[in-house]
Parts: sequence; structure tokens; C-alpha cells
Amino acid sequence: MDNEHADVDFELVYQPGKDEQDPLDFLSRHPLPSNEEEETEAIIKQVTEASHAIVLDKIREETAKDEQLQKLSERMIKGDWARHRKDPDITPYFHIRQELYEVDGIILRDNKIVVPATLQRKVVKTAHRLGHLGITKTKQMLREKYWFPTMNNLVEQIIGQCFECQVTVKSHREEPIKSRTIPREPWETIAIDFGGPYPDGHY
Repeated sequence: MDNEHADVDFELVYQPGKDEQDPLDFLSRHPLPSNEEEETEAIIKQVTEASHAIVLDKIREETAKDEQLQKLSERMIKGDWARHRKDPDITPYFHIRQELYEVDGIILRDNKIVVPATLQRKVVKTAHRLGHLGITKTKQMLREKYWFPTMNNLVEQIIGQCFECQVTVKSHREEPIKSRTIPREPWETIAIDFGGPYPDGHY
């Protein structure tokens, strides 16, 4: 509804049809046929409409430049997987070849976008920055939308190098318990906790 008619008061009333002679709800009984193209388009929209999604045009552009994915696309078109199964670019995809398809320049595995090499780090970093979640939860988040052969290893590597995560991990905050002698008088022993300096210079 546009803003011009936003203040119009109306009431929606459903009138079910009784039979073929009174088909008020004809479309609910006789829906228009869907086609495969519409279903695939719906899947792509569902996969990519998320706050951490990379723009589709960029994925399409980088897929077209990615030599490995272009070789993969050629195998998908020609169906000559067996002849190229030992090709290092094809081997990681050979066992999932039945799950792969291409739509409008984007390769998908089931309903997950196969990410070109140039965007893989960006996808992982963007997903991790959403909440600095741990390795397991970041992997789960990414698996809902994306896939590429080395995704698990790249997630572990990037999170392992994340400064914010390192300084907040419990094991980094805990100091071993040190036994102290019981002081004989008040203020005989004074202790203080401090942290740093950190790479950005603060304590």
C-alpha cells in the first residue's frame, strides 16, 4: 500500500465458494501452475536476502572471473565429470556433482551459493563480525547460505586471528590462582589487577 492511501480504513472479508457453480475462490482451488524458473528464483532470493549477503551482481561477476568455477560450470554443462575427476580444480566438487546447478551465472549447491575464491574471506569475515560468534556458530550461520570446499578451515583460521575474540576468550582472561601469605596487619599487602598493553595502545 502506498503512503497516499495509508489512511484509508477498510475491512477484508473472505467469501468461500460453495461449488463449481459459485467459484468465488477459484484461484485457491485452481492455482496457477508454477514453473521451475520461478521456484529457482524464489530459492535465490531466500538464500541471498540476509544482512550479511554479498550483492548478487558481485558474486556473478567474480564467478565469471574464477577459473576453477568456470571449469566447474563446463563440467556441469558437458557432464564429463569422470574424465576430469583427477583435475585438482574439479576433485573437491566431484562427490557433490549431483547437488550442483547454475542459475543466471551463479553456481549453487542445493540452495547454497558456491562462493568464488575472491569473496570467500569477505563472506567469512562479514558473518563473523555480526556478533563475533565462535567457530561452531559461525560455521552454522554460513552453512545456511553459502558453501565452498575450504570453508571450515577458513572459518577456523579467520576466527583464530580475530583480535577481539582473543582478548575476550575466557582462557585469556583467567590468571592462575597464586597463594599468598595471610597478612598480619591491615594494608600490609595490597593487590591490583590490570591488563595490557593491547596492540592498539590501551590498557
